[in-house]
Amino acid sequence: MIDFKIEGLDELDMFNDLDKKLDRITREELHKVGEGWKEDCVNNTPVRDDDNGGTLSQSWELKKPSFDGNSYNISLENKTEYAKHVEFGHRIIDRNGKTHGSVKGVYMLRDSRRNARAVFPKTIKKIGKRLERELNND
Repeated sequence: MIDFKIEGLDELDMFNDLDKKLDRITREELHKVGEGWKEDCVNNTPVRDDDNGGTLSQSWELKKPSFDGNSYNISLENKTEYAKHVEFGHRIIDRNGKTHGSVKGVYMLRDSRRNARAVFPKTIKKIGKRLERELNND
């Protein structure tokens, strides 16, 4: 009969729930990116100079990060009926249907999305560092 002993297997316990830890950390870091995205978008959304101004900029809503089985997603939306007209621009049409020019788009969502995407490489590094710290502390 041959006996053998394997030592150090208890060190593998640090990998328990690795997928859950990675998911939690990723969602937390993506939420931080989303908050920055929202802030950038709000700051770049035009506000009228009257008492009714600010509805558009105050209507941005950040959705919780989601995972579709293949990738993580964050989304920012504005359900104000005229948001797309401010974003992309529109024609100026009188009551008779005649066009009198156009208003250029502001592109606050497009531009802020571009800024948010630029921080993803740093975010991926943060996720890796946080996961490493958690694995070493367990």
